[in-house]
Amino acid sequence: YEANLGYNITEIGIYAFNGCKSLEKIEIKHPLKEISTKCFAQCNSLKTIELPQGIKKIGVKAFYNCNKLSGNLIIPSGVTSIETDTFYRCYALSGNLTIPGNVVSIGTYAFQDCEGFTSLTIEEGVQTIAGSAFYGCSGMKGDLRIPNSVTSIGSRAFYSCGLDGELIISHCITSIGDFVFYGTKFSNLVFEEKKKKKSQLTSIGSSAFYMCSSLNNELIIPNSVTSIGTSAFNG
Repeated sequence: YEANLGYNITEIGIYAFNGCKSLEKIEIKHPLKEISTKCFAQCNSLKTIELPQGIKKIGVKAFYNCNKLSGNLIIPSGVTSIETDTFYRCYALSGNLTIPGNVVSIGTYAFQDCEGFTSLTIEEGVQTIAGSAFYGCSGMKGDLRIPNSVTSIGSRAFYSCGLDGELIISHCITSIGDFVFYGTKFSNLVFEEKKKKKSQLTSIGSSAFYMCSSLNNELIIPNSVTSIGTSAFNG
């Protein structure tokens, strides 16, 4: 069935449509400000949804395991964080995924196993990429630049992503967690440094680049690094 929400709704509460197995389409009008925790979780028939630009918050597990949700995902300009598990296992979402600069943090498992996305852009303004945020996004290809605004990347954040171009890590990154880029297919790895902007990276976690067997450029580790974990570049 299809749900058409009225023009006066500003918030959809916790578990509002959780587990509605027959819900295929929902139309949301502009005044909506918040989609709460698990609002559409486990809606396994939900195919399309358009997020209105006025929305400010998308809750934890809001679209958890909506595995038929398809098409491009456009994150509204008012959203400041992607919460834990928000789009977990939304396999059918596709196209380029852009995380706009208004999003300050990307939560744990936020896009885990979203294997339909074909590329990833993280814009300046994003500060935190939590553990397993893009774990298993195997369909992603091309380059990735971690912007200057990001200071840390959680463990397994890009574990087994299909990204296969150049990886540029900003000079502002201070730490790279364990298993962050495990099994990715990047051909080039660049730790960005400029004359007046030396790298602030101090630690590279265990197995951070394990099984990144496609890397073929000269690897230059910044002088700021004091710790490289077990099996960091193994394989």
